[in-house]
Amino acid sequence: MGYQTALDLVLAMKQAYFDERDVDGVLDKVTEDIVWIGMSKGEEAYDKTELRALLERDRQEHPQSFNVLLGEHRVVVHTDHWTTVIISGIQRFLPDENMDFHIRCSMDCVL
Repeated sequence: MGYQTALDLVLAMKQAYFDERDVDGVLDKVTEDIVWIGMSKGEEAYDKTELRALLERDRQEHPQSFNVLLGEHRVVVHTDHWTTVIISGIQRFLPDENMDFHIRCSMDCVL
């Protein structure tokens, strides 16, 4: 995947998922045994096939890009290859700038 740090990977995921709404771009950054837990009921996926279905459904329901204003982040290094990244921010629908959602995301990254 070629990312220098776990934070680089998380920022690339943010760009693919929120900015570009690029399902393949997201899937290129995860392993086959991905566990994805979204913010709403039914937004769980336990492998890449389930994640593709979830992301395609999400993109169909919300095809527009989201403006995600990143806030604080924390990087917890467990080992040389395993890191957890926790990010908070605000997700804003575009072009309707009046619909803000506070979000928090955590990812365990193996590089």
